[in-house]
Amino acid sequence: MMRVVTEMEEGMEMEITMRLIEMLGLLSESMETIFHISNCLEKYQVKYATCTLLNGALTWWNPHKRTIGTDAAFVMSWRELMKLMAKVYYPRTEIQKMESEL
Repeated sequence: MMRVVTEMEEGMEMEITMRLIEMLGLLSESMETIFHISNCLEKYQVKYATCTLLNGALTWWNPHKRTIGTDAAFVMSWRELMKLMAKVYYPRTEIQKMESEL
C-alpha cells in the first residue's frame, strides 16, 4: 500500500533537510543563490553543484556516480542530493535528535 505524505511531514522533512544543508557546510544556501543568479535550470542543478565538490566530498561523489551511473546521478533533484549527502556525512543519531526537536 502506498503511503501518502502529509504537508506537515513534507514540511518537517524539508526543515530537517535545510538544517542538514547548513550543517554540512559543503553545499550551502550560497549554492542556491548561484543557481538563481546563473539561471541554472533545476534539471542541471546536481551536475552544476557536484562540479564544485572538493576533497572528501569529491572523493565520495565520483565512485558513487560511477556506481549508480552518470545518467541516474544527474537525474536526481537537488533535494535528493542533499538527503543523500546528509546520510553520508551526518550521523543518524543527530538526524533523529533534529526530528524530535521539530
